[in-house]
Amino acid sequence: MIDSSNSIEGGCTDCNDPHSCGSYHVYVISLGDGTSYDFYVGQTGKTVSERLADNWAKYNSRGGGPRLIRNHFSGLRMDLVPVDSVACSSRSEAERKELALAEGLRRQGYKVRGPRGGS
Repeated sequence: MIDSSNSIEGGCTDCNDPHSCGSYHVYVISLGDGTSYDFYVGQTGKTVSERLADNWAKYNSRGGGPRLIRNHFSGLRMDLVPVDSVACSSRSEAERKELALAEGLRRQGYKVRGPRGGS
């Protein structure tokens, strides 16, 4: 589990954990053995470490995403997040960049849990 007091390498430099800078943040989680997915791509209005901590506490019994992360978390991969996606000014901007990142990783052959574009 991620401790929300830890700073995230490659994360938003304007956030002061546990307080968000007010931007929306895109993040990538590497998933380990036991799942068919390589990565989970998400976005949040919180700090990335706060959102990860929620997967173990706040969202303990809800949804496949938090369960997937709790059971297969292998580490953060902020090195895969483009610099212009680390802090976005609006949720819609973060959602667009989250989708673009997820689709880009899929095009590279990775199996990604996260947003999907229209067919």
